[in-house]
Amino acid sequence: MSRLRLSQVAMTVLFSLYSKCKGLLEHGDWTYIHGLAIETMEACNRKCPYCPVSKMPPRHGKMSEALFDKIINDLSAIRFDGVIDYAFYGEPLLDKRLVGFVQKSKAKLPKCLHRIYTNGDFLTESLYNDFVEAGLDYFVVTDHDNNPKSLEFFARLPKVRFQQAKDLFLTDRAGAVDVKQHVWNKYLQILFKFTQRNCFANSKPMIGYDGRVHLCCQDAFKETHLGDLNTESMKDIIARYKPMRVNISTGKKLPEICRRCAGHKDN
Repeated sequence: MSRLRLSQVAMTVLFSLYSKCKGLLEHGDWTYIHGLAIETMEACNRKCPYCPVSKMPPRHGKMSEALFDKIINDLSAIRFDGVIDYAFYGEPLLDKRLVGFVQKSKAKLPKCLHRIYTNGDFLTESLYNDFVEAGLDYFVVTDHDNNPKSLEFFARLPKVRFQQAKDLFLTDRAGAVDVKQHVWNKYLQILFKFTQRNCFANSKPMIGYDGRVHLCCQDAFKETHLGDLNTESMKDIIARYKPMRVNISTGKKLPEICRRCAGHKDN
């Protein structure tokens, strides 16, 4: 097992435990959301075989600026201070509005950790500087070509965490793709289940470009629908789907997508 993979696992486990304690102390809810993703644009320029995008038709959905502002205001109203990722099965840097979105979000939600996962294909030093100035905390750049030379450019940028596809902890995305698991991944999944009560993706919903809220990062095809932020508040949606979070976290009454997920296949 690579040191990078081991460190990723350790950080995920520790962050999950911390988030559960924080949710319990601040909200009386150990499943309270600790992060979320906002999909401002669906499009992606790649079709990696281990990603569900490889099985999707071209997608062109874009979130309206009015909806983005409403979401950020909702999060500000509940004093959300978790992680915000600006992507959901797409390449976020294809959205030319994203620097402005991050700037707005950082101003309204200064205590949040603002993060972008990207394939790095469009990340220039100038664009990097624009995002840092806007308030982005860091990029996670994944080299899907596993090019040994790709690190040379990104190593110069202090707010970039670089990884190669060969080091990723891959999952089958609730049965959406077939992946060749490294033998260590089977043991890591057992570790996740033991330390995090069945799921490491629960309590981090995904907000689609159209404002509909989905369960987690494994729901690539947006099967689950927790609410619609065009007509509802984030506060109400979080409260309403608490029983689902508890059920998933305890392994009871699992939704169909969770039963297909690699983390629950033995339930």
